[in-house]
Amino acid sequence: QRRAQNFMVSNYTEAIQYLQSQFELSPNFIPAGLYLAASHILAGNKLEAAATIAKIKQISPGFTLGDQSSIHIKDSRDRERFMDALRQASLVQAHPLK
Repeated sequence: QRRAQNFMVSNYTEAIQYLQSQFELSPNFIPAGLYLAASHILAGNKLEAAATIAKIKQISPGFTLGDQSSIHIKDSRDRERFMDALRQASLVQAHPLK
């Protein structure tokens, strides 16, 4: 849960460092890629966020925001910040958000 902790406290630099290594080690673990993309956006790294989203889409071509049920964020403000960051990272939203 280290990826979530750094993200939740807005420590995007540390989150990026940790998540980058995790996503490289386990590229099929989509949640790490999503947190990485969101952290990049919120740190102002739009190109890196877009590259991460491209990798996610390569691994899972039909992936959309509606498919990220493996991400559990209790606080609604944190969840909305996460979802907004993913929207900004150009992840196609094909399903209504819950």
